[in-house]
Amino acid sequence: MALRKFVASQALFWISMAVLLLLIPRQFVGFFGVTLDAGSLVLARLFAAELVALAIVSYYETSRNWPSVPRMAWLAYSLSNTIGFLSSLAAVMSGAFNERGWLIVAAYFLYAAVFVAVLIRNPGEKS
Repeated sequence: MALRKFVASQALFWISMAVLLLLIPRQFVGFFGVTLDAGSLVLARLFAAELVALAIVSYYETSRNWPSVPRMAWLAYSLSNTIGFLSSLAAVMSGAFNERGWLIVAAYFLYAAVFVAVLIRNPGEKS
């Protein structure tokens, strides 16, 4: 899959998660074995807002001239997805997520692995 399409897939994935967290947060996180109290519901919706921002930036990057995508963009994607991977892995290992939580771990791992590999290959210009 071309890297541009991979970034677009990330945008679609994050916006899909954001919509689910905004519209049906209790049911969505309940699928992963998590229950939400009032405070957690607010945090889920705030997280959804951040996912929308990430999706917009990801989609914007697909329209850029790819040799000029700044290295900082790849660093941001790498860090964001690596932190997501480690956090979701900890949640599964601690029992906070049920076995379906591995889907989240796998998604974050896939995106983190690709973006770290891109960062190591050093495409784009330094920003």
